[in-house]
Amino acid sequence: MISTTLSAFKKHSKEYLEKVTDDFDTILINTGKDKGLVMLSIDEYQALMTTQAELSEPLNQRRLFESKAAFDRGEGFEKELLA
Repeated sequence: MISTTLSAFKKHSKEYLEKVTDDFDTILINTGKDKGLVMLSIDEYQALMTTQAELSEPLNQRRLFESKAAFDRGEGFEKELLA
């Protein structure tokens, strides 16, 4: 995550936009005392929305946390993916 001021963002907006779109960086723009905004790529935004939607379903949430707990107990396994 890159943090900047609004004036610096305005001055170097092209470079910041390239960092977001090309490098998938997230930009935090401070706009005043305890205020600001976050800029991220559309791909990152869609991934966050998908994750939020998946975790809003109690069954999916339970499966995820149960799987993580099993992995933490050493019950994980490797599987070869098809090409």
